[in-house]
Amino acid sequence: MRFLWLGKFQSDAPDWTHPARELGEYELMIVDHGTLYIADHSQTHTVHKGEYLIMPPTTLQHGTKPSSCGFHWLHFETSDPIPCPLTGTVTNTELILAMLNTMLQLEQHQHSSATTYLLQALLEELGYENNTITTPPHRPLRERIDEYLKYHQNTPHMVRTLADYFGYHEKYFSTLFYKENGIHLKHYLMEQTMEKGKALLLNTDLPIHEIAAACGFRDAHNFSRAIRTAYHMTPTKLRQTFSQK
Repeated sequence: MRFLWLGKFQSDAPDWTHPARELGEYELMIVDHGTLYIADHSQTHTVHKGEYLIMPPTTLQHGTKPSSCGFHWLHFETSDPIPCPLTGTVTNTELILAMLNTMLQLEQHQHSSATTYLLQALLEELGYENNTITTPPHRPLRERIDEYLKYHQNTPHMVRTLADYFGYHEKYFSTLFYKENGIHLKHYLMEQTMEKGKALLLNTDLPIHEIAAACGFRDAHNFSRAIRTAYHMTPTKLRQTFSQK
């Protein structure tokens, strides 16, 4: 499987129709506004908001009806079986959008292997959501949290936010995590934040106040205090001592 490119389209008028063209690779379209009316040489599709469509390579892709709609599109090549139905529903919209946004950022920096990895993960997620891949029973809470953190790297890691995302009461969510892992969720999230801060200190030239903001701290002072608590030295000393640049 190989990722090619992606983007987002929003029609400017209610009478927009998808143009006719040859499609030389697979295209995934995830509709987030209105309805998309599209067809190939053998089948006509109506894709509503919250649904997706994967069209295989075809000699003729074309619109069948005017509409006002918006959708993310993603082109890829593969000779392997696709791990999700070619049509289906997006249930975990926030996760799918986070993955698409991450892929867009990676594409801009030409990280092709990372975007292909995320493409595979995105298609597998659609497979989970549409019951063609069976989610492992009792999937560990820590595994699900780590997956969330992976795709929400630029947001503060707060227990309340995660509890809301996974549909739990905050206190019960923390208790579940502690029973599974023997560490309080608040402390685990701080450990992950400190690891992120350390990585940014050692592998980038970003100023400390920008790293603090990227880690969800309101100011550099609180970030510096947290770094001193975790690593027993200031951010500047940590960078000078262990920098890999």
